Amino acid sequence: MVVSNQLPINVDPTGPFYDVTGGYIGGTFPWLIVWLAVIAVVGGFILSRTKFGAHVYATGGNVEAARNSGVAVRRIKTNCFMITSGLCGVVAALLIGYLHIAAPITGTGFEFRVIGAVIIGGVALRGGRGTIYGSVVGAIVIGMISSGLVLLGFSQYWGDIVTGLLIVCTGALDVYVRLIGLRGLRYFGAHNVG
Repeated sequence: MVVSNQLPINVDPTGPFYDVTGGYIGGTFPWLIVWLAVIAVVGGFILSRTKFGAHVYATGGNVEAARNSGVAVRRIKTNCFMITSGLCGVVAALLIGYLHIAAPITGTGFEFRVIGAVIIGGVALRGGRGTIYGSVVGAIVIGMISSGLVLLGFSQYWGDIVTGLLIVCTGALDVYVRLIGLRGLRYFGAHNVG
């Protein structure tokens, strides 16, 4: 922010980098969709089919249980933060390729939308449950709501309000469903003792 003086930097949108980040395949299909699909499929495969993915779910669900089971919890967390940082860099490159501008404040507030997308997509507030595909669906829902409100003439800030309400409602529903599940397990256990 200090170096740029908060001013955006225009870029010359020519070359292969801009073709595969912000361009279109055949002039109609955006490369951004291809990037989304590739990252979602690879990430979904890693989470659901690899030992690392199982360790991520275990660490997210219960750190102590994961540690006691031999999972290197600290390494898993570090790797997750490194992957997230790398993907933030990919998103920054894709945004520059798509917008043809490098603005220092681009992405401000994205974390709120990301939290909303993953919670709406089925990721548990307490961790240990959820999928990348659900998060993609949650991101699409958040995007549709935000865009729809703007098209209806509302300020873009109403999108944040609706996203916040969805986070609260979805989180409350998640907690409620877990409590009902625990009650059912207690009831089932109490009546099957004899």
